[in-house]
Amino acid sequence: MIVYFVCTANVCRSPMAQGILADMITRRGVSGVSVKSAGVMVPRGIGVSTHSADVAAVHDIDISGHVPRQITGEMVSEADLILVMEYVHKALLVSRFPEAADKIYLLKEYGTGGYGEIDDPVGFGRDVYASVYSELDKEITRISPLIEESARLQERK
Repeated sequence: MIVYFVCTANVCRSPMAQGILADMITRRGVSGVSVKSAGVMVPRGIGVSTHSADVAAVHDIDISGHVPRQITGEMVSEADLILVMEYVHKALLVSRFPEAADKIYLLKEYGTGGYGEIDDPVGFGRDVYASVYSELDKEITRISPLIEESARLQERK
């Protein structure tokens, strides 16, 4: 199972989310899940946000080497699940890749049918990044059993 987290520039939220889920499935010994991330508008030549890397490091997750990537049709095709941070990300991806609409969800929507966005911390201080990290961790902890079950079902096929 391939899971993509998508945000705007792939420098803050989606790399933290990728790190959180990857760490979680590694610690739990879950096989068959590949976690990736990308952005919908990635400027060339930028790296992961220093605050994002610092906050993740506090939780023993190293995202410092993350290289931001622009989402592509190939990525969308390979993904089994695409989790976005804001409604605008979902709307943009669904308009670009309508054939993938059934696998694109807001992170807070997945598994609940609810609605909610993860705010962009860009331009704010480290404390805001820490708050976003906590929100991501809470949501990923909530959805991880669903992802693990999907991976088990795929392996049985």
